[in-house]
Amino acid sequence: MSSLSLVPPEIIRQICGYLDIADILSLELTDKQQRRLIGESGVWLDVVLSWKVEVKCPKQRKVVEDIYSEVVNILSKKDLREPRYFKVVSGILRQDKKLLSVFHYGLLMYEEKVENTQAWMTYLSIVRPMVVQFITEVGAGRKEMS
Repeated sequence: MSSLSLVPPEIIRQICGYLDIADILSLELTDKQQRRLIGESGVWLDVVLSWKVEVKCPKQRKVVEDIYSEVVNILSKKDLREPRYFKVVSGILRQDKKLLSVFHYGLLMYEEKVENTQAWMTYLSIVRPMVVQFITEVGAGRKEMS
């Protein structure tokens, strides 16, 4: 029976490059040796460095890029290489991604509401005078008939 513990850290790093975070965590939980190998191989550094999020709003994209670059700078300045730091950063970035999706959804709903409000106001500005004109014409017609 062969074990992944016999595989060099460079190969573990390559293998984990094709896995998502949940799978890497599951692989780490198999045994202590595997956890040590994954930690030494730099897998979590790769996870943090490969983190990207699709942000459509330019203002949000700027904020995300600033936060991400600041986090990477802090990790490199402090020479933090332990996997636990990268796991924490990865978790924070995942939560940021969720928050951005919620904010983006809220922004879309707000923009849709604004568009609907503008459409309603346009509708009222066109229809209201027509209704008033119709009522006055019909009202004037009724007076003449009686």
